[in-house]
Amino acid sequence: MPSALSTFSPPRDLLARRVRALGWSLPPRRRVRVPVCHRSGLDVRVAVCAGSLLGGLGNRDHARERDVLTAADGHRGRGVRRAPRAWRDAGVHSRPFLAGRRRVCHHAGARAAGDNCVCLGHGRPEPDLLRPVRGTDCASAPGRDLAAAWPRVPVPRPDGVHLVPVHLPGAPARRASRSDAQPARRWALGMMQYDRFLSRAGEALLQSAIRQMGVMAAQRPDVISFAPGYPAPDTFVWDEYRDIAAELLRGRDANVLQYGPTRGYPALLDVFQQQLHARGIIAAVDELIITTGSQQGLHLLGRVLIDPGDVVLVELPSYTGAIAAFKNAQATLVGVKQQADGIDLAHLDEVHRRQTAAGRRVKFLYVVPNFHNPTGVLTSLKKRRDLLAWAQRADALIVEDDPYCDLWFDDAAEGEMRPIKADDEEGRVIYLSSLSKTLAPAFRVAWMDGPAALIAKFDTAKQSTDLCTSGLDQRIAYEACRRGVLNRQVPVLRQYYQRKRTVMAGALSRELGDLAQWPHPRGGFFLWVALPPQVDTQAMLARAMGQRVIYVAGRPFFVDGSGSSFMRLSFSLPSPERIEEGIRRLAEVVRAELEQAAARTARHSSGQS
Repeated sequence: MPSALSTFSPPRDLLARRVRALGWSLPPRRRVRVPVCHRSGLDVRVAVCAGSLLGGLGNRDHARERDVLTAADGHRGRGVRRAPRAWRDAGVHSRPFLAGRRRVCHHAGARAAGDNCVCLGHGRPEPDLLRPVRGTDCASAPGRDLAAAWPRVPVPRPDGVHLVPVHLPGAPARRASRSDAQPARRWALGMMQYDRFLSRAGEALLQSAIRQMGVMAAQRPDVISFAPGYPAPDTFVWDEYRDIAAELLRGRDANVLQYGPTRGYPALLDVFQQQLHARGIIAAVDELIITTGSQQGLHLLGRVLIDPGDVVLVELPSYTGAIAAFKNAQATLVGVKQQADGIDLAHLDEVHRRQTAAGRRVKFLYVVPNFHNPTGVLTSLKKRRDLLAWAQRADALIVEDDPYCDLWFDDAAEGEMRPIKADDEEGRVIYLSSLSKTLAPAFRVAWMDGPAALIAKFDTAKQSTDLCTSGLDQRIAYEACRRGVLNRQVPVLRQYYQRKRTVMAGALSRELGDLAQWPHPRGGFFLWVALPPQVDTQAMLARAMGQRVIYVAGRPFFVDGSGSSFMRLSFSLPSPERIEEGIRRLAEVVRAELEQAAARTARHSSGQS
């Protein structure tokens, strides 16, 4: 406790001889500042930095420190028994043969075992060194005034470390506040090291690059963000949702707020079965499961299908959320090139042969055939049929992620979006879709369609994940579908996002001209922009933030580490006016980056000559 510190002034002759024998100088006593921290008042350590006694304390930031009273409770030595004479004469308050640190434990009034004592290096209590200063319900005055003191004096010796007594003059005591009586929170001060508790899988967890960009944009409201693929809030039919929610929350049906079946709300499963039929997919109810967003579906795939080291094939580039989900399941991700009309089938065969020759089995191929994230590419119908033939030859599964299938524009024909799953006769395709892009992403409602045997396993895995998707979300989604809200909304969304796509493409053509290239998206949310190879879009982010515009750099979409000159621009969230202004800012950033790259090249060339 701090009052114990105020009595640390025994004779120092023996200590001085020991210190000088090591070649150290012993300065005169001086005032020491100790940091005020939000910690238990009596968890106090006194030390001197190595190099010279009390040296180095002058480098501290004293803005939040205060002097410790000579006798903080008003009476020097009150409440503290002096250490045995032999120890005091030695000038050291721990036994000379002990290494370690001296520590005042718990608060002064506590009577529990181990309290009211000074703990030495051996970890055993020493009740003869300290007795209570106040009653059991009141901390001492110095304990109230001082949250913690850290300066500690390790004196290097061959046989260990001893603590040197330091005289601590002080400042006036103040009234105790409720916060002073709070227990120490070591985790809040960064004292706990939690890495040692992590599993190998926990250490390897991968964060989504898109979410990181979203955090950066949220910190700067003046930044125009082309990073997140969020639906525009002005497309949400607030009045419809308000009416549906108000009716559901009248309390007529207790099941609205109750746990529900893990597989999903039966009436909503019937709705999804009908939607799949409209897309050309014939699915039984036992082949469906409702998930808490498609991201949970990807997580369940990793959990149920992937063993550590299993090979999963993904497109180059591919959706970062899927990359993270499969990597977090400890899959080995191998990339397959993409062409203007979808995945490169020749490269797919080559990659599969290479993995098979190495003795590794490919578990599944992950694809986004409709308005691909991030490229916006629409896979041709021929390639979709060829992918099914490949899966049969390779004895592999296909995971088809289809969140954008309803968001096609006028320059796309509805038949071009026919799912791969619609022609799956062997049960090799697991199909995912969602309401996040059409109703609202806050309704965490998506679904999976696959072989009944696998859906049963996903059901079991989901039970230990969240038991069931939110019953209220499912009921609102069901009512929105039943009342025709979804059917009325989808055509509006197509026109809305088509206009934004056109605005962004036109702005890019005007501002960047031949400096940038991109495939023409016929649906979805994204433009995939290729810049000259000397531009690193990851490094360019800092300059872009300086110009108050942000995007997602290309490299996180590539599992082979390539893609440094690409960036993904989302046109779904910003208004057309902000799209125009954001592209203007981005063009300035790109031109500045190209000028800097040219200057580097010129310096390098002149240096070689």
